[in-house]
Amino acid sequence: MTFGDIIGHTGQIDLLRRALASDRLGHAYLFYGPEGVGKKLVALSIARALFCSEGGCGVCSVCRKVDHHNHPDLHLLEPDGANIKIDQIRELQRELALHPLEAERKIALLDRADTLNLAAANSFLKTLEEP
Repeated sequence: MTFGDIIGHTGQIDLLRRALASDRLGHAYLFYGPEGVGKKLVALSIARALFCSEGGCGVCSVCRKVDHHNHPDLHLLEPDGANIKIDQIRELQRELALHPLEAERKIALLDRADTLNLAAANSFLKTLEEP
């Protein structure tokens, strides 16, 4: 799926496309809203656009790896049980400290970040604040 396949979110998609085109994408984005509105699809589309040499074609091996959540430089973090725990954040921090394997950068997607427990949230916030 590419940006063009996403229904709705036109203002947000246009903003992200302009940021990608001008190489002025922020280091972190927070997508919020009800479950099922496409937040994860938009985030994965950004990952495709950044990793794919064609800007997120949706058909190449890189895009397929992103679609199947098995690109080595894409880290998808989901709750382990009811919460995202501090150990998960620490493992993510270790992974992000390593050089990318296939892409120019690494991308971390926290699905359901609202489930971060307090220790995990504080640790993750420090990661976001680091230059």
